[in-house]
Amino acid sequence: MNTGQQNIESSAIEILSDLGRFTATSFWEDGPADYLAERAESAGLEVTIDPWGNVLATKTGSDPDAPGIAFVAHMDHPGYEVVARTGENITLKTLGRMGIAAGRAGTTIKVITESGEQIPATVSGAEPAAGELTKSREAGSWLGTDTVYAKIDREAALGELPRPAVPDLPDFLIEDDMIRMRAADDLAGCAAILAALEHVANEPTQANVYGIFTRAEEAGLIG
Repeated sequence: MNTGQQNIESSAIEILSDLGRFTATSFWEDGPADYLAERAESAGLEVTIDPWGNVLATKTGSDPDAPGIAFVAHMDHPGYEVVARTGENITLKTLGRMGIAAGRAGTTIKVITESGEQIPATVSGAEPAAGELTKSREAGSWLGTDTVYAKIDREAALGELPRPAVPDLPDFLIEDDMIRMRAADDLAGCAAILAALEHVANEPTQANVYGIFTRAEEAGLIG
């Protein structure tokens, strides 16, 4: 591995570690989006954000007629949204395709309050799968419903609903050369793209090079 490759890899790991701190549930990607936009601007890239919140970072080439190349990754990861609360009991809607454990009693999650605090909660169950299609999904170890129930582990002011909730998994850690984190799909792609763009930001290129970071892919390619 040459020095340039090592620098890109080191930057990608740093970016991914930073991105892991943010909530990345579909429709709640403001943290990753702001980070990517600000870091891209700091590297000298041109940054635009469209009305839907997708981030476009551009390394401008010398020839406006040359065909450009674009690298695309999405900023979101499957998660939940708290849509109702009665005392310690909360109702969640899943956002994105989630494994069957996401609705299994005893699974631990974190609800993100309006102030950014992470409140522990425990899944108590989910609506039964209805229909052959959703039942077949559960046979394949995917959750066959989008309605999950949980209990908040302690009293807390969540703020105005809905609020995002995420699986209780590590933000980011490296064990035995393996990255373990809640939202590697596809924050890892975002990190790799931005690291590569930073590397060529001050290098001459004939064509434009684009990094496109999209929202709500997990919820149906909405971004």
